[in-house]
Amino acid sequence: MKIEDYLTTYPIVPLDTPQTYAHWFQRIVIPFERSNGLLVLHAGSIHDEQKQRLAFLLDLDFGTLKADLVGLEQAMDWLEQALAEVEQVFEACITDKARSLFDEVKVND
Repeated sequence: MKIEDYLTTYPIVPLDTPQTYAHWFQRIVIPFERSNGLLVLHAGSIHDEQKQRLAFLLDLDFGTLKADLVGLEQAMDWLEQALAEVEQVFEACITDKARSLFDEVKVND
């Protein structure tokens, strides 16, 4: 199984080193100044010893850069913007092959 078939964020191992590895984990912190937000992206591998299979981790956390700039009146607007940012990053991080594994759930407005 190749990570890059499922995720667009994955480790790049220097050419002069073995190209196989047991596990991997990365953390990327991305400021979203237009949304007054900060996204933390965690990606990695999870090995299930009992079932002898490999799974991938993709965790996206979004918080505010400056909480004092988001008043109670703007909180829902900020949350909607934050969700849009997380959805955009999620879609950018997965491939069509990974996307085909998910069943999309539509939320009624």
